Amino acid sequence: MIRRFEPSDELAFYDMARRFHSSDAVCHDTPDQHFKDTFHAILEGSPLIEGYIFLLDGIRVGYGLIFITYSNEAGGLIYTWDEIYVLPEYRNHGLGTRYLEFCEETYKDKAALYRVEVEEENTGAISLYNRHGYNILPYRQVTKFLKAKGPRQHTKILFPNENIRPFQAGDREIFLEMSAQYHSLPQIVTHPPKENFERTFQAIMDKSPYVEGYLIQKDGAPAGYGLVCHTYANEAGGVLLFVDEIFILPQYRGQGLAIGFLEYGEKEYENVVGLYRLELPDSDPKSIAYFENRGFELLDYQQYVKLPK
Repeated sequence: MIRRFEPSDELAFYDMARRFHSSDAVCHDTPDQHFKDTFHAILEGSPLIEGYIFLLDGIRVGYGLIFITYSNEAGGLIYTWDEIYVLPEYRNHGLGTRYLEFCEETYKDKAALYRVEVEEENTGAISLYNRHGYNILPYRQVTKFLKAKGPRQHTKILFPNENIRPFQAGDREIFLEMSAQYHSLPQIVTHPPKENFERTFQAIMDKSPYVEGYLIQKDGAPAGYGLVCHTYANEAGGVLLFVDEIFILPQYRGQGLAIGFLEYGEKEYENVVGLYRLELPDSDPKSIAYFENRGFELLDYQQYVKLPK
């Protein structure tokens, strides 16, 4: 049986999460307080995370967390099946497969894309995802812990930058045009339809809790855009901010605008999110090295994705 977290699951979740985060599946130590913050975020109805308990003969034998965010590329929400954990003595009972099938069926009408993360050495999980139609995504993730965690509280720009402002209704056409240019770049693995970009812009205008958009300017003229997406991270015990897309028009490149946007994001969100994340193409080791030198950690996870049926 698979069911949503209930208040009585608190101690069992802490114990299992502690075991999971002490395993080779996690790259660094996670304080117990983060598990508590995660559990309460789920029970309080955060839109960014959901949690499930696995039961076998009435015994709590595992758990799964689902992290939710937005993707311009997919034109909708991404559901990540994260931290799928089963107690050692209850493995090989098909619980992982059952949970995966449960998630796909439960969220098929909400998700634009399913996503999982797995270490290269975890051949069993990779085999499971391959059998279920998941395909590898050739991007590497770099992350950086920020000072604080928790849902974003402020509604104004804390660190003004004359070159960066939130999207306004009149930015629609320039965003659609630049988004199409970005997704035609050779390092972008898919080329989504214009309707996806239109849905993204409308989601931003509707104040979605998952995505925010910024116009990047130079001397008052549109020079590019940046998208940041919110999700959750148990390892941070709070919100993870994902810099989903940064695009600068060719004539404005080499002027520090993209780096300025990244630095702006770190300052703007440092007191309200726990983790900052970017994705870089496998084929771009120079950029990966650059971000590692700026305090980002390269994650040893492979990403697999699947379109809902």
